[in-house]
Amino acid sequence: MLDRETQLCMGCLRTGGEIAAWAWAEEPERLDIVQRLRERSEAPEIVEAIERWERENR
Repeated sequence: MLDRETQLCMGCLRTGGEIAAWAWAEEPERLDIVQRLRERSEAPEIVEAIERWERENR
């Protein structure tokens, strides 16, 4: 489910574009996506969005 504010999937933290590209992505592109996910998961605004999403969707 995409978060309305961040437009990220709250399960995997990928964008809609990253989700759509994943099935056809070659390994280098997938590795780039995974690296962005690592960086994204540590961003304060994303941590806050996850906490908000979890509160709203219990």
